[in-house]
Parts: sequence; structure tokens; C-alpha cells
Amino acid sequence: MLATDVIHYLAGQLDLVGMNLSPEGEQEYQFARPFDFVLTEVDAATVALFAPLDMPDGIEREALLRRLLEANLQGVETGAGALCLDAFGRLGYRDVLHLGGMTLEAVQLRFVDFVLYYEFWRGQGLGSVAEELRQTGLPGEGFIKL
Repeated sequence: MLATDVIHYLAGQLDLVGMNLSPEGEQEYQFARPFDFVLTEVDAATVALFAPLDMPDGIEREALLRRLLEANLQGVETGAGALCLDAFGRLGYRDVLHLGGMTLEAVQLRFVDFVLYYEFWRGQGLGSVAEELRQTGLPGEGFIKL
């Protein structure tokens, strides 16, 4: 599967609302459904998905980012993707798909995972981390306590 195949598929299924170049000069495709996200064509066989998250209020940025790094390192809370900052310093959830050998069904399943992990972080995940940091002022044990 190639990046163009994924782009054409998603553009046919979701709301493609714009295109532009990333600060690195890569082609970006902006979607508005099921939430705002950007698909970046890294190369002919690689795409990256990024969906921005709102930073919780009243939390020290450094402590929050340290805690989110723990989530990335353990992988349990982020799956194949990662919490990161984009080139503009916005917090978000990102997944990079190396498409060599992937079928359309594999891409669809990976996109579903992207959506589910993003929705978790947009809803319960960031709220739980923010509450954890408000109570202790320090990053927690590494797993979100539900």
C-alpha cells in the first residue's frame, strides 16, 4: 500500500477540509471528521496522523509533559502512537504508519486504534493525568488510575 492509496481512501470516507505544507515541506491533509486531525505524507510509503489535544488548565506544563512521556514509554496508554508536541508546540496524539506490506484492512484497523486512543486522551486520559498532578504535584506511577 502507498501513501496516496491511504490519502484517497480517507478523503473518500471523511471530510477533507484543506491541504498545505508542513514546516518540514511535507504535504499535509486536514480532516474535520471524526475530529480535527492532520495526515502528513512523509514519503511514498509512510503517513503520519496527528490530532491536537487541549492542554489542561492549572497544570505545570513540564510536569504534564513528563507524565505524558511516561505514557509513551510504557505504551499501554498510547498503543502504537505517541503523545507529542507538533512543530508549533501543540500537544497531540500522533501515529506513524509504515505502509509497506499493509493491506487496506490493516490501515483501517490502525486508524480505528488511532481514533480510540485519541478519544481516550481527549476525554478521560488528560483529565485523569491533570487530576493526578493536581493532587500530588508530581507525575504518578506511570499508569492512569481509573
